[in-house]
Amino acid sequence: MGLSRAERHASSIRPVALSLVAVTWFALVVPIGARAAGQLVTLVDSSTSHKARVDGLGRLAVLERPVGASPWSIQTNANPIFDPPSGTTTLTVGSLTLTNEGTDVVLEILGVLKNGQFTNLVRLYIPGRHTVHLDFPQPLVIAPGGSDWTFRFASIESGVYLTGVGYSSG
Repeated sequence: MGLSRAERHASSIRPVALSLVAVTWFALVVPIGARAAGQLVTLVDSSTSHKARVDGLGRLAVLERPVGASPWSIQTNANPIFDPPSGTTTLTVGSLTLTNEGTDVVLEILGVLKNGQFTNLVRLYIPGRHTVHLDFPQPLVIAPGGSDWTFRFASIESGVYLTGVGYSSG
């Protein structure tokens, strides 16, 4: 004797029911696993070691400065340009803009003073009534050692103003 109609019907429903259970299980479990895996990944710029962050709106962003560094900016025509606080050993400059409101000048303006020794970093000719912008795609790193140094003008001319942007770190 063969299988009854009810037995044949039950045996054809079983594979369909198992398939539905498997698909439902995968639909529930796979997104949880994908979310958990995303939290274990850290994106790091290989050339600068800057880490990517997700902001409050869920957008991915990369900081322009290392974790723990403090932003630095100044607009001045006086010394010092940067006098590191205790524990700060490095100033990283991203850009400098010099505006000359006077006559033509050649300036040895930016340097580091440490132990009474002054080292020139930049020497510029700035025509009268002109602005010179120095962009450092690879930042200018000033790290003479310790925090007993200052970043300053070698000499300051009347009418010359500096705007600088970067970050400092210990």
